[in-house]
Amino acid sequence: MSFTRIPSLNWLRVFESAARTESFARAAELLNMSPPAVSQQIKALESYLGKPLFERGPRSVTLTDAGKAFLPVVQQSFQSVETTAAALFGSRAREPLTVQASLMFACSWLAPRLSAFRAANPDVQLHLMTGNYNEDFRRPGADLRIVFGSGPDLNEEGELLFGETLYPVAIPKLAEVITSADDLLDHRLIEIASHRTGWFQLLQSLDQEDAAPPSDDEENGVMPEEPVSSQHSTAQHPRNGQKTARLKTADISFADTTQLALALAAEGYGIALARAPATDRLVRTFGLVPCALPPSAESGARSSRDSQRFSVQGTQSYYLTYPSASALRPAAELFRDWLRSEVEPLQSR
Repeated sequence: MSFTRIPSLNWLRVFESAARTESFARAAELLNMSPPAVSQQIKALESYLGKPLFERGPRSVTLTDAGKAFLPVVQQSFQSVETTAAALFGSRAREPLTVQASLMFACSWLAPRLSAFRAANPDVQLHLMTGNYNEDFRRPGADLRIVFGSGPDLNEEGELLFGETLYPVAIPKLAEVITSADDLLDHRLIEIASHRTGWFQLLQSLDQEDAAPPSDDEENGVMPEEPVSSQHSTAQHPRNGQKTARLKTADISFADTTQLALALAAEGYGIALARAPATDRLVRTFGLVPCALPPSAESGARSSRDSQRFSVQGTQSYYLTYPSASALRPAAELFRDWLRSEVEPLQSR
Protein backbone atom coordinates (compact mmCIF):
# COMPACT_ATOMS: atom_id res chain seq x y z
CA MET A 1 0.00 0.00 0.00
CA SER A 2 1.36 3.43 -0.92
CA PHE A 3 0.89 6.09 1.80
CA THR A 4 0.71 9.80 1.39
CA ARG A 5 1.06 12.20 4.30
CA ILE A 6 -1.57 11.63 7.03
CA PRO A 7 -4.34 14.14 6.21
CA SER A 8 -4.85 15.33 9.79
CA LEU A 9 -2.32 15.26 12.61
CA ASN A 10 -5.25 15.79 14.97
CA TRP A 11 -6.27 12.19 14.26
CA LEU A 12 -3.00 11.12 15.90
CA ARG A 13 -3.61 13.34 18.93
CA VAL A 14 -7.09 11.84 19.36
CA PHE A 15 -5.77 8.31 18.89
CA GLU A 16 -3.04 8.82 21.53
CA SER A 17 -5.50 10.17 24.11
CA ALA A 18 -8.02 7.37 23.52
CA ALA A 19 -5.33 4.71 23.65
CA ARG A 20 -3.81 6.11 26.83
CA THR A 21 -7.18 6.35 28.64
CA GLU A 22 -8.78 3.28 26.98
CA SER A 23 -11.95 5.35 26.64
CA PHE A 24 -13.38 7.50 23.89
CA ALA A 25 -15.45 9.41 26.46
CA ARG A 26 -12.44 10.16 28.65
CA ALA A 27 -10.41 11.22 25.61
CA ALA A 28 -13.24 13.57 24.64
CA GLU A 29 -13.07 15.24 28.06
CA LEU A 30 -9.29 15.70 27.86
CA LEU A 31 -9.46 17.16 24.38
CA ASN A 32 -12.60 19.24 24.93
CA MET A 33 -14.45 17.33 22.21
CA SER A 34 -17.64 15.30 22.08
CA PRO A 35 -17.43 11.47 22.23
CA PRO A 36 -18.98 11.13 18.74
CA ALA A 37 -16.32 13.48 17.35
CA VAL A 38 -13.56 11.34 18.93
CA SER A 39 -15.11 8.19 17.50
CA GLN A 40 -15.39 9.81 14.07
CA GLN A 41 -11.73 10.84 14.00
CA ILE A 42 -10.57 7.41 15.14
CA LYS A 43 -12.63 5.82 12.34
CA ALA A 44 -11.08 8.23 9.83
CA LEU A 45 -7.57 7.25 10.95
CA GLU A 46 -8.40 3.54 10.83
CA SER A 47 -9.86 3.95 7.36
CA TYR A 48 -6.72 5.72 6.19
CA LEU A 49 -4.39 3.08 7.68
CA GLY A 50 -6.54 0.21 6.48
CA LYS A 51 -6.59 -1.58 9.84
CA PRO A 52 -8.60 -1.28 13.05
CA LEU A 53 -6.71 0.24 15.96
CA PHE A 54 -9.28 -0.48 18.69
CA GLU A 55 -11.57 -3.27 19.74
CA ARG A 56 -14.80 -1.59 20.90
CA GLY A 57 -16.49 -2.80 24.08
CA PRO A 58 -19.71 -1.63 25.79
CA ARG A 59 -17.94 0.76 28.16
CA SER A 60 -14.28 0.71 27.13
CA VAL A 61 -11.96 0.18 24.20
CA THR A 62 -8.75 -1.82 23.93
CA LEU A 63 -5.95 -1.61 21.40
CA THR A 64 -5.58 -4.19 18.67
CA ASP A 65 -2.12 -5.57 17.90
CA ALA A 66 -1.75 -2.92 15.20
CA GLY A 67 -2.79 -0.23 17.67
CA LYS A 68 -0.28 -1.48 20.27
CA ALA A 69 2.51 -1.29 17.70
CA PHE A 70 1.47 2.17 16.50
CA LEU A 71 1.02 3.85 19.90
CA PRO A 72 4.71 4.06 20.98
CA VAL A 73 5.66 5.63 17.66
CA VAL A 74 3.00 8.29 17.99
CA GLN A 75 3.90 9.03 21.62
CA GLN A 76 7.63 9.32 20.87
CA SER A 77 6.90 11.71 18.01
CA PHE A 78 4.81 13.97 20.23
CA GLN A 79 7.46 13.90 22.96
CA SER A 80 10.17 14.82 20.48
CA VAL A 81 8.19 17.82 19.27
CA GLU A 82 7.44 18.96 22.82
CA THR A 83 11.07 18.59 23.94
CA THR A 84 12.40 20.52 20.96
CA ALA A 85 9.78 23.25 21.36
CA ALA A 86 10.64 23.62 25.04
CA ALA A 87 14.35 23.85 24.27
CA LEU A 88 13.90 26.45 21.54
CA PHE A 89 10.99 28.52 22.82
CA GLY A 90 10.22 27.40 26.36
CA SER A 91 11.94 30.19 28.27
CA ARG A 92 11.57 33.75 27.10
CA ALA A 93 14.13 34.89 29.65
CA ARG A 94 16.93 32.84 28.05
CA GLU A 95 18.51 34.13 24.86
CA PRO A 96 19.33 31.44 22.29
CA LEU A 97 22.86 31.22 20.87
CA THR A 98 24.02 28.80 18.18
CA VAL A 99 27.75 28.08 17.87
CA GLN A 100 29.19 25.95 15.10
CA ALA A 101 32.69 24.56 15.66
CA SER A 102 35.20 22.26 14.06
CA LEU A 103 34.45 18.73 15.24
CA MET A 104 37.89 18.27 16.82
CA PHE A 105 37.73 21.62 18.60
CA ALA A 106 34.20 20.96 19.86
CA CYS A 107 34.81 17.44 21.15
CA SER A 108 38.28 17.72 22.65
CA TRP A 109 38.78 21.37 23.64
CA LEU A 110 35.42 23.10 23.91
CA ALA A 111 33.20 20.43 25.50
CA PRO A 112 35.10 20.20 28.85
CA ARG A 113 34.82 23.98 29.30
CA LEU A 114 31.16 24.57 28.46
CA SER A 115 29.90 23.83 31.96
CA ALA A 116 31.85 26.87 33.16
CA PHE A 117 30.24 29.06 30.49
CA ARG A 118 26.79 27.73 31.39
CA ALA A 119 27.33 28.42 35.09
CA ALA A 120 28.52 31.97 34.39
CA ASN A 121 25.77 32.70 31.85
CA PRO A 122 22.56 30.92 32.89
CA ASP A 123 20.43 33.23 30.74
CA VAL A 124 22.02 31.97 27.51
CA GLN A 125 20.46 28.94 25.84
CA LEU A 126 23.45 27.48 23.99
CA HIS A 127 23.04 25.23 20.94
CA LEU A 128 25.99 23.53 19.27
CA MET A 129 26.64 22.06 15.85
CA THR A 130 29.84 20.84 14.24
CA GLY A 131 31.51 20.72 10.86
CA ASN A 132 34.55 19.13 9.25
CA TYR A 133 34.75 20.66 5.79
CA ASN A 134 34.39 24.14 4.31
CA GLU A 135 30.95 23.39 2.90
CA ASP A 136 29.74 22.44 6.41
CA PHE A 137 30.41 25.99 7.57
CA ARG A 138 28.40 27.54 4.76
CA ARG A 139 25.14 26.29 6.25
CA PRO A 140 23.03 29.09 7.74
CA GLY A 141 21.92 29.27 11.34
CA ALA A 142 25.06 29.85 13.41
CA ASP A 143 25.68 33.07 15.35
CA LEU A 144 29.37 32.26 15.78
CA ARG A 145 31.68 29.80 14.07
CA ILE A 146 34.98 28.30 15.20
CA VAL A 147 36.84 27.26 12.08
CA PHE A 148 40.20 25.65 11.35
CA GLY A 149 42.20 27.06 8.48
CA SER A 150 44.31 29.97 7.30
CA GLY A 151 41.89 32.68 8.41
CA PRO A 152 38.27 33.89 8.20
CA ASP A 153 36.45 33.94 4.86
CA LEU A 154 36.48 37.20 2.95
CA ASN A 155 32.84 37.91 3.88
CA GLU A 156 33.41 37.40 7.62
CA GLU A 157 35.21 39.03 10.49
CA GLY A 158 37.15 37.01 13.02
CA GLU A 159 39.99 36.65 15.43
CA LEU A 160 42.77 34.14 16.00
CA LEU A 161 42.27 31.71 18.88
CA PHE A 162 45.37 29.51 18.72
CA GLY A 163 47.48 27.43 16.37
CA GLU A 164 48.69 23.87 16.69
CA THR A 165 51.85 21.94 17.45
CA LEU A 166 52.12 18.51 15.86
CA TYR A 167 53.93 15.62 17.53
CA PRO A 168 53.75 11.81 17.15
CA VAL A 169 51.78 9.76 19.68
CA ALA A 170 51.28 6.04 20.13
CA ILE A 171 50.39 3.47 22.75
CA PRO A 172 53.13 3.23 25.43
CA LYS A 173 54.36 -0.17 24.19
CA LEU A 174 55.00 1.25 20.73
CA ALA A 175 56.25 4.66 21.84
CA GLU A 176 58.99 3.16 24.01
CA VAL A 177 60.71 1.51 21.03
CA ILE A 178 61.06 4.83 19.21
CA THR A 179 64.69 5.54 20.07
CA SER A 180 65.44 7.90 17.19
CA ALA A 181 63.58 9.99 14.65
CA ASP A 182 64.39 7.40 11.98
CA ASP A 183 62.51 4.76 13.98
CA LEU A 184 59.26 6.55 13.21
CA LEU A 185 59.49 5.35 9.61
CA ASP A 186 59.71 1.72 10.69
CA HIS A 187 56.08 1.85 11.78
CA ARG A 188 52.74 2.64 10.17
CA LEU A 189 52.10 6.39 10.07
CA ILE A 190 48.49 7.59 10.23
CA GLU A 191 47.97 10.71 8.13
CA ILE A 192 45.12 13.21 7.69
CA ALA A 193 44.92 14.15 4.02
CA SER A 194 42.85 17.30 4.52
CA HIS A 195 45.43 19.05 6.74
CA ARG A 196 48.22 21.15 5.28
CA THR A 197 50.71 20.13 7.94
CA GLY A 198 51.42 16.44 8.50
CA TRP A 199 54.09 13.80 8.48
CA PHE A 200 56.03 15.28 5.56
CA GLN A 201 56.44 18.62 7.32
CA LEU A 202 57.44 16.96 10.60
CA LEU A 203 60.06 14.75 8.98
CA GLN A 204 61.30 17.65 6.89
CA SER A 205 61.92 19.64 10.06
CA LEU A 206 63.82 16.71 11.57
CA ASP A 207 65.93 16.44 8.41
CA GLN A 208 66.85 20.10 8.77
CA GLU A 209 67.91 19.51 12.36
CA ASP A 210 70.12 16.62 11.23
CA ALA A 211 71.96 18.72 8.62
CA ALA A 212 75.66 19.18 9.47
CA PRO A 213 76.38 22.47 11.30
CA PRO A 214 78.47 25.15 9.55
CA SER A 215 82.24 25.21 10.07
CA ASP A 216 83.99 27.81 12.23
CA ASP A 217 85.20 29.62 9.09
CA GLU A 218 81.63 29.76 7.70
CA GLU A 219 80.31 31.12 11.00
CA ASN A 220 83.05 33.83 10.87
CA GLY A 221 82.06 34.83 7.35
CA VAL A 222 84.96 33.10 5.52
CA MET A 223 83.65 31.68 2.26
CA PRO A 224 84.79 28.18 1.31
CA GLU A 225 87.04 27.71 -1.72
CA GLU A 226 84.88 24.95 -3.18
CA PRO A 227 81.74 25.80 -5.10
CA VAL A 228 78.70 26.34 -2.93
CA SER A 229 76.90 23.46 -4.63
CA SER A 230 79.58 20.97 -3.54
CA GLN A 231 79.76 22.36 -0.01
CA HIS A 232 76.03 21.94 0.66
CA SER A 233 75.08 18.93 -1.44
CA THR A 234 73.41 15.91 0.04
CA ALA A 235 76.60 13.98 -0.73
CA GLN A 236 78.41 16.11 1.86
CA HIS A 237 75.61 15.57 4.40
CA PRO A 238 74.20 12.10 3.63
CA ARG A 239 71.59 12.27 6.39
CA ASN A 240 70.08 15.52 5.08
CA GLY A 241 66.74 14.68 3.47
CA GLN A 242 66.79 10.97 4.25
CA LYS A 243 63.58 10.92 6.27
CA THR A 244 61.46 12.77 3.75
CA ALA A 245 62.91 10.56 1.01
CA ARG A 246 62.00 7.43 3.00
CA LEU A 247 58.48 8.75 3.45
CA LYS A 248 57.81 7.81 -0.19
CA THR A 249 58.11 4.13 0.69
CA ALA A 250 56.73 4.34 4.24
CA ASP A 251 53.61 2.51 5.39
CA ILE A 252 51.07 5.36 5.45
CA SER A 253 47.42 4.89 6.31
CA PHE A 254 44.99 7.75 5.71
CA ALA A 255 42.09 8.78 7.94
CA ASP A 256 39.67 11.63 7.32
CA THR A 257 39.63 13.05 10.87
CA THR A 258 42.15 13.43 13.68
CA GLN A 259 39.67 11.76 16.05
CA LEU A 260 39.76 8.62 13.92
CA ALA A 261 43.55 8.76 13.60
CA LEU A 262 43.94 8.92 17.39
CA ALA A 263 41.41 6.12 17.87
CA LEU A 264 43.39 3.92 15.46
CA ALA A 265 46.62 4.73 17.27
CA ALA A 266 44.98 3.78 20.58
CA GLU A 267 44.36 0.32 19.15
CA GLY A 268 48.05 -0.08 18.25
CA TYR A 269 47.35 0.37 14.53
CA GLY A 270 50.18 2.86 14.09
CA ILE A 271 51.55 6.28 15.06
CA ALA A 272 49.29 9.33 14.80
CA LEU A 273 49.99 13.03 14.98
CA ALA A 274 48.57 14.86 17.98
CA ARG A 275 47.72 18.51 17.36
CA ALA A 276 48.17 20.39 20.62
CA PRO A 277 46.41 21.99 22.32
CA ALA A 278 43.17 20.99 20.55
CA THR A 279 43.82 17.25 20.92
CA ASP A 280 45.23 17.25 24.47
CA ARG A 281 42.12 15.81 26.07
CA LEU A 282 41.64 13.10 23.43
CA VAL A 283 45.28 12.05 23.71
CA ARG A 284 44.81 11.54 27.45
CA THR A 285 41.46 9.82 26.98
CA PHE A 286 42.92 7.34 24.51
CA GLY A 287 45.94 6.63 26.74
CA LEU A 288 48.43 7.76 24.09
CA VAL A 289 51.90 9.07 24.90
CA PRO A 290 54.38 11.18 22.93
CA CYS A 291 57.14 9.48 21.01
CA ALA A 292 60.18 11.22 22.55
CA LEU A 293 63.93 10.92 22.28
CA PRO A 294 65.65 8.79 24.98
CA PRO A 295 68.56 10.00 27.16
CA SER A 296 71.79 10.73 25.30
CA ALA A 297 73.83 7.54 24.75
CA GLU A 298 77.11 9.29 25.58
CA SER A 299 76.19 10.91 28.87
CA GLY A 300 73.23 8.88 30.01
CA ALA A 301 71.39 12.14 30.73
CA ARG A 302 68.90 14.08 28.72
CA SER A 303 70.20 17.05 26.75
CA SER A 304 67.95 20.03 26.06
CA ARG A 305 67.25 18.59 22.63
CA ASP A 306 66.70 15.06 23.95
CA SER A 307 64.04 16.24 26.36
CA GLN A 308 61.94 17.74 23.60
CA ARG A 309 59.30 15.84 21.69
CA PHE A 310 59.58 15.54 17.92
CA SER A 311 57.32 18.41 16.94
CA VAL A 312 56.57 20.97 14.27
CA GLN A 313 54.37 24.05 14.23
CA GLY A 314 51.28 23.76 12.05
CA THR A 315 50.52 26.27 9.31
CA GLN A 316 46.80 26.53 10.14
CA SER A 317 44.97 27.80 13.20
CA TYR A 318 41.58 28.02 14.89
CA TYR A 319 39.60 31.23 14.39
CA LEU A 320 36.39 32.60 15.87
CA THR A 321 34.38 34.10 13.01
CA TYR A 322 31.15 36.08 12.64
CA PRO A 323 29.49 38.16 9.91
CA SER A 324 29.98 41.47 11.73
CA ALA A 325 31.28 42.35 15.19
CA SER A 326 28.98 45.36 15.38
CA ALA A 327 25.93 43.17 14.76
CA LEU A 328 26.62 40.54 17.42
CA ARG A 329 23.73 39.90 19.78
CA PRO A 330 24.39 40.11 23.55
CA ALA A 331 24.60 36.32 23.95
CA ALA A 332 27.17 36.10 21.17
CA GLU A 333 29.24 38.85 22.77
CA LEU A 334 29.17 36.99 26.08
CA PHE A 335 30.42 33.81 24.43
CA ARG A 336 33.11 35.66 22.49
CA ASP A 337 34.41 37.38 25.62
CA TRP A 338 34.37 34.12 27.58
CA LEU A 339 36.22 32.31 24.78
CA ARG A 340 38.86 35.05 24.68
CA SER A 341 39.53 34.58 28.38
CA GLU A 342 39.81 30.81 27.94
CA VAL A 343 42.38 30.98 25.13
CA GLU A 344 44.42 33.87 26.58
CA PRO A 345 46.81 31.56 28.50
CA LEU A 346 47.49 29.65 25.27
CA GLN A 347 48.21 32.82 23.31
CA SER A 348 50.80 34.00 25.85
CA ARG A 349 52.89 30.85 25.59
